[in-house]
Amino acid sequence: MTEKEVGELYARLAFQYESSINSLLARQIIDMDLATTSREKFCDSLNEEKLGIS
Repeated sequence: MTEKEVGELYARLAFQYESSINSLLARQIIDMDLATTSREKFCDSLNEEKLGIS
């Protein structure tokens, strides 16, 4: 997988993840604090994974 393909995959993952978080927030299934924490952990895990691939 090329670096460009990895970048596109990560962009799609982030978009889907963000859409899911927004849906949960809109339905009041999660609160903003949980969403913020979850987003941070998700971004950190993507960054760690990206470093492993590089």
